[in-house]
Amino acid sequence: MRLAIGRPIRWTEVPAGVALGCALVLFGCGASGVSRPPLQGAERIVMAPVNLAVRLPQMLEDAVEPVNREMIRYLQERDARVAVIWPSDASNLWRDAVATVAQSDPGERRLDEAVGEFVRALTEHADFQLFMLPSLVIRGARVRGRTAEWDGVRRRVTGRSTGVAGAGHHEPGTEFGDTHWSGEIPAVSLHVLVFTPGGRRVYEGWGGLVLTHAPALSNEWRAGAPSILLQPGAFDDPEQIHEGIAVALDAYAGSLSP
Repeated sequence: MRLAIGRPIRWTEVPAGVALGCALVLFGCGASGVSRPPLQGAERIVMAPVNLAVRLPQMLEDAVEPVNREMIRYLQERDARVAVIWPSDASNLWRDAVATVAQSDPGERRLDEAVGEFVRALTEHADFQLFMLPSLVIRGARVRGRTAEWDGVRRRVTGRSTGVAGAGHHEPGTEFGDTHWSGEIPAVSLHVLVFTPGGRRVYEGWGGLVLTHAPALSNEWRAGAPSILLQPGAFDDPEQIHEGIAVALDAYAGSLSP
């Protein structure tokens, strides 16, 4: 069954390098400068809004714009033209796609079939070679001493004080150096699915982005599991985000040329 679209899907063009707002449709030309191999030969890629198919946790709302920006930069570095559908249009089209799949098989909700319906509907409005479905997912990062590891990345772990300020103590809420604790803390990963215009999945990748929490060690803490505190400014480092995107996609796209 084909999806019925009452009006054209909205697109807006912006040149590469322009600051990107997550509330708009984004369409980027290939990046200028050093030319690098396109992503699997794809010159035009459509990217879904982040977490189109999976509910976005409220704590990750601030991550949407920097992840959008860095994904587009990553793809433009490979001379791809990138389009992101206007979020409201994408949501409506996704809802219709899910409903269409449910009608054909009410007992199951199959992601790949819903994406297939979605992508085939998009081909009526744009010519593209690949469709990407990115999602932000909270995962567990394994902490061993001073580092946390998950989904292909390593990050330094810095504790946060919850003790009472004073001589020999740290101001509550401030960073006070490396921890020597082993356990698990929340982290964010990028999950990316790649589809052809015909709706066939050709790739799935994961890449760790940032640590969202830090162990909170009181001045009296000696052993056992510490409390875990939300880490402010977790998404302020674009290079960490860019690295995680590369981990998620390099196996498909190939590493950057030196």
